Amino acid sequence: MDSKAKPTAMQLDLLWSLLHWPRDLVFPVLDVLRLSLCNPVAAQYLSNDKDGAQLITHLLSLGSCGNPMANQLLVCRSLCNMFDANVDLLLTLRGEVMTCVVRCAEKLVNNRNMLIAVATLLLNYSVALNSSTDTEGKSQCLSAIVTVFGVAADHEAIFRLLVALGTLLWADANCMALAKSLDLRQLVLVHTSVGDPAKVGECAKLIANALH
Repeated sequence: MDSKAKPTAMQLDLLWSLLHWPRDLVFPVLDVLRLSLCNPVAAQYLSNDKDGAQLITHLLSLGSCGNPMANQLLVCRSLCNMFDANVDLLLTLRGEVMTCVVRCAEKLVNNRNMLIAVATLLLNYSVALNSSTDTEGKSQCLSAIVTVFGVAADHEAIFRLLVALGTLLWADANCMALAKSLDLRQLVLVHTSVGDPAKVGECAKLIANALH
């Protein structure tokens, strides 16, 4: 969907109806949704405070473990695209969302695209939480990052996890203390020797020094 297009309410209601196709057939509809959420008009309509929670809950049911791999990936990417439209709603449902995608990452450790999508979602959460005083939310995000760190081998996924971690730690004494108590420095040090791509090793060194 063109980001400048103005879809009608009828078209978006039809999209919502199509999202209830059988799980083994709904893949193309999820792809349309992912693209639609890049359109400000569609994103605001689908993610509004009244109906957005229902959409997220339905997406989590389609993207949970046991669903087709393609569904899990597209659900994660769709959730990433919702942040601009209603970040407050995603923060409210952060526990359910992070639990779902982290479980998927643990099951799909060899799927590079899924790991990158999950890392991107956690990066979005870390940015959204960075300026807040939501200690519980930051702890949940930090825990999720640590879990995915434990299964991710792809350098792009690891880089995004490192950026997410650094974002949470920045100017936050409580997060820094929690990270140290979890001995995250040892987890980060493993990646300081990565030279290709250089951004992974450089980012890991900055965080390792901050955690020293």
